[in-house]
Amino acid sequence: MNTPSHTVVTVPTVAATSGTVRMIRIRASIGTAQQATDITGLPSASLVPTLDRLRAAVVNAGLRWPATPIRLDVFPTDAPTADFGIDAALAVALLAATGQLPTDRLPELVVLAELGPDGSLRTPQSLPERLACAAAAAFRVAVVATTSLAVTTTVPSITAWPIRHLRELVDTLRAAAGEDTQWPTPGVPIGDLADVPATHHHARRVLEIAAAGGHHLALIGPATAATTTLAHRLPGLLPDLDDHTGRQVAHLHHTAGLLPPPVQVLRRPPWQAPHHTSTAAALIGSHRRPGAISLAHGGLLFLNEAPEFTNLAIESLLPPLSSGQVVLTGAGRTVTRPARTQLLLASRDCPCGVADKCACTPAQRRRHLRGLQQLLDRVAIRANLSPMPPPEAAPGEPTAMVASRVAQARAAAVARWATQRVTANHDVPTEALRASLRRHAISDLGPLRAQVDAGAVTARGASHILRLAWTITDLAGRERPEHDDLVEAVTLHTGRSA
Repeated sequence: MNTPSHTVVTVPTVAATSGTVRMIRIRASIGTAQQATDITGLPSASLVPTLDRLRAAVVNAGLRWPATPIRLDVFPTDAPTADFGIDAALAVALLAATGQLPTDRLPELVVLAELGPDGSLRTPQSLPERLACAAAAAFRVAVVATTSLAVTTTVPSITAWPIRHLRELVDTLRAAAGEDTQWPTPGVPIGDLADVPATHHHARRVLEIAAAGGHHLALIGPATAATTTLAHRLPGLLPDLDDHTGRQVAHLHHTAGLLPPPVQVLRRPPWQAPHHTSTAAALIGSHRRPGAISLAHGGLLFLNEAPEFTNLAIESLLPPLSSGQVVLTGAGRTVTRPARTQLLLASRDCPCGVADKCACTPAQRRRHLRGLQQLLDRVAIRANLSPMPPPEAAPGEPTAMVASRVAQARAAAVARWATQRVTANHDVPTEALRASLRRHAISDLGPLRAQVDAGAVTARGASHILRLAWTITDLAGRERPEHDDLVEAVTLHTGRSA
């Protein structure tokens, strides 16, 4: 159910300036294409900072900053100084005008809170006086920050509605109006695969296969390969989290202070992209706070400029990548957190990353990726990329179309491995893979055996290749892998033709 946009919305609040309080109203209306989002009725020096605060709070609450210009009028219009205490009311008016929250209850509410850049509601100055002013104006319900509850008891004639976060207020109003609500997973990048040209077939193909099978992926290429752009398109291809994993992810983000308490489940897979200067503790966490790999549970852990991570940081990731959990011991206790994540690496193929004009020696190129070898051993797909085609190239299929194929492939894998209780081919145990060869009478393993006999593929690599072959089969809608599926799987894993 979508809330319609409104031509004009009015939200009451109380301003406190120069030691006095008074009722004011904020009127939001949709402007014209020739205008920019603007606020009238505030001191000119405070306009840009106020808009910056509003934009940060709205975006960090997972809401949409309007593309259409919005005019916010504060009246009466003679406020002598800026007042942070009306920021929450400004945000509510803007969101209501753009159809992001219902307006049914707004006339009976007075909004009395500051707004942090993270979207949290905060206690404004002179709150008791603001409450008394609202009560005198016959308002009976005030939206306040949860931290303001103790103060609200000083004005018993008005009922406090404690809210922790702007998104909590929006979702509560939506729920009261009978609308479906879903809190966005924090920090997940948004990008459509249509932005990657159709001619960049190899890059598009590896993203689709990685998403369909949950396979670890390394994107390696020159600076012009746009590995970060490609990486940001992978989250949109992944299916929603199941209820159990969604609750785990929400709990981990609560523990890290990244979600307000009312959110009990997250539906979209999380994304973590720690900087290459991150310490081992930041990656695996502490007794008190989850690290990046746990916050990426059920989603993606993106290591950009992967060779720049320290050996200690890389080694700290190896146990949880193998076991799917982080175990921390010390101070007389043990903390265990889930950490089943899909690893996504990105790196230039040489220190300079200048493609055709590269002046790096073969020895320099080998040393560049040597520190990553332990992680690359756990990666199923090693994609050696060419430069991204120019923007004017024909667009490729959009994310929604590719995600539909990914969902069908995942469903086929879940049905096949039902006794293993896995959600993707990446998670299938080696013993089950071997049994599947006998059960499905798969005898044409020539491309794989040739690599093993030549010493080009390890036992772990052979398992990666079999899992990849099943994913390629699932995307094609076949019942068992064929010769060409194994050839493609070998090429994807080794980064060279079979």
